Amino acid sequence: MAAAGTAALESPDAADAVVRARALVLFLFDVAVAAVAPFVDGDQGVMTGVGMGVVPLGAGVSLLRTRG
Repeated sequence: MAAAGTAALESPDAADAVVRARALVLFLFDVAVAAVAPFVDGDQGVMTGVGMGVVPLGAGVSLLRTRG
């Protein structure tokens, strides 16, 4: 018997939805970090913002490619 709260994850569609939701949360977090980083500490903040800007681009492309 499945533990309480895990029955919904037994179907592949539900598990896929959870993975996509987590990917979306990480995507939004990366976008927020990339937007705020340039204001932190001069050149290092700008470079961090640029580097973190690349991460959401890759994540966004991945989310769009796996969209059913």
